[in-house]
Amino acid sequence: MLKKAVTSLLVFMVLVQALLTGCEFGGGSRISFVMAEKIKSLDPALSKSKDDAALVLHVFEGLTRVGQDGRTAPGTAISWVKSADGLKYTFYINTDARWSDGKPVTARDFEYAWKRALNPKVASENVYQLYYIKNAKGYNMSEDPEYKGVKASMDEVGVKALDTETLEVTLETPCTYWIDLTNMPVYMPVRQDIIEEHAQDWHTDTSTYIGNGAYRLKSLKTGEVTTALLQKSRRYWDADSVANSSVELILAEGNYSREYENFNLGKTDGAAGIPVPASEIMRLKAEGQLVVADLMTSYYLSFRTNKKPFDSPEVRKAFAIALNRAEIVRAAARGVEKPAAGIVPYKIPGADPLKDFRTDALEYTYLYPEADAAKAKRLLEEAGYTDISKFPEVVLIYEDTGTNRSIMQTIQAQWQKNLGINVILTAYDANGFKSKKVDGVFNIAAEAWTGEYNDPQAFLKMWTSYSIFNVTGLRSEQYDSYLIQAMESEDNIVRMGILHSAETLLMEIMPVCPLYFDAEPLLMQNGLKNIVTSPYGYLYFHYADKE
Repeated sequence: MLKKAVTSLLVFMVLVQALLTGCEFGGGSRISFVMAEKIKSLDPALSKSKDDAALVLHVFEGLTRVGQDGRTAPGTAISWVKSADGLKYTFYINTDARWSDGKPVTARDFEYAWKRALNPKVASENVYQLYYIKNAKGYNMSEDPEYKGVKASMDEVGVKALDTETLEVTLETPCTYWIDLTNMPVYMPVRQDIIEEHAQDWHTDTSTYIGNGAYRLKSLKTGEVTTALLQKSRRYWDADSVANSSVELILAEGNYSREYENFNLGKTDGAAGIPVPASEIMRLKAEGQLVVADLMTSYYLSFRTNKKPFDSPEVRKAFAIALNRAEIVRAAARGVEKPAAGIVPYKIPGADPLKDFRTDALEYTYLYPEADAAKAKRLLEEAGYTDISKFPEVVLIYEDTGTNRSIMQTIQAQWQKNLGINVILTAYDANGFKSKKVDGVFNIAAEAWTGEYNDPQAFLKMWTSYSIFNVTGLRSEQYDSYLIQAMESEDNIVRMGILHSAETLLMEIMPVCPLYFDAEPLLMQNGLKNIVTSPYGYLYFHYADKE
């Protein structure tokens, strides 16, 4: 009798344990997915790469989130009200929202997080995404002696928790797309008590990496292969919508051939950012294992316009139209990119939300997929360079990666063929490349930019006089005026007309030379479904499952 009771008790304990496990992590499948880069920081304020964001956007949730249709939807804020002048937003925090340790998420968590990211001592590289908020830039730049704008204190920043459930945000100017930014990493809430107690290492220890998102970070293993295990959080307010029990993220960290082989062997469910051999693309598409996701990323060349020979707009245009962009796309070796005729990529809405800004734009006569060598040479002659043998030495700098190297060599060969000019290529590691750009020690620099919100302004603002990313040295009052007008207009048709004028002007003065718009081949095993992809390059696994 006693033996039977003990056996029954053991069975009961096993069942309870199974129920508790199911309660905490939910049912559903486990998904194994390969990402390409290295994790740089899991602090939402310091998150830098798509792979940082792959963890941050699952462990944390902003006022809004990305829904299954890819559009902005209520997140930790159950609703919000926008003032008639478009300057003030009042958010109401979902009372069911919890941190993964069970504590309620409050409006004060958001106020603290945003002001922390703006603190000059934190040195967030993505802090500019908060500059839409009143006095945010003034506070962030308050310790910079060279900043000429109006400085502000932390208390003057336009974000305030009115109570535990109400957050009031005041913007500098009306902004039609600002609400879409509130699901970006730098807008995520963080816990003041945890950060103050654990300072710099709070986000490196799974026991203190407390989030309010759909998942919690169960483990982060480094070594020959870095893997992060995300497990469904039982405390997430909308846990029922999370289809899978866990997501294992594997970082390829440059070992693409290994991870491509693992995918082909069925060891992983999918991969992003892994170069696919050109000979394999058609097979993978035919078998339904390759999905192409257009990205909001432009690749381009920046000319240093205050140094000869690129102080001349004719020279800049000559170098731009001497390039065969179709051939450059082929050199990218992925077969999914698109030649660029402007700087704003496809998939960004224009005046008609159902049509692309890029499609609406006028075709620029000097930027076609094919090169125009004859016109390029005429432009050089107009600039006074009739004897190419006397053309100044030109150095193109770039960040040293395998793909970049082949693209730069293709560009170098085209300029030699079409202009008769031998451009010197110089590669640097990431830090060296950034240093040369910031110091202006280059003639031409190969760059890329991914928009942080789904609007043409995310790209066009890059070349304003006040942009820290404008390394070209060119300043245009007219261009600045266009971007300011667009920022202040709430009439979308008028605003898009202004932005088209801005891009037209940018292509006329040509401080930058567009190359191509990026797209990403996503490898997915048959049966993997409902991964949400965004034009920013982010992947959301919340709704993903396997058949």
